[in-house]
Amino acid sequence: MTGGLSAANKDDNSVIFTHGQQADFDAVREHIENYIAARSGAPSAPADPSEQIRKLEQLRDEGLLTEDEFQAKKTQLLGL
Repeated sequence: MTGGLSAANKDDNSVIFTHGQQADFDAVREHIENYIAARSGAPSAPADPSEQIRKLEQLRDEGLLTEDEFQAKKTQLLGL
């Protein structure tokens, strides 16, 4: 896409978010992609556990996850 932020503001298909919203946006995008893949019957690519843990850390640091929720999900992702 050309035109920068001004053009993005006028594009109904653009999503504009701040750096602080990146982890939330990524989580929503991943959920949507998984939903689409499940509906189409296409296998979804397994997400990299280290990347998922980094996203969870950011959500925890932003106060969107408790420490207990973070640790439980981290344990699940690491298969411990």
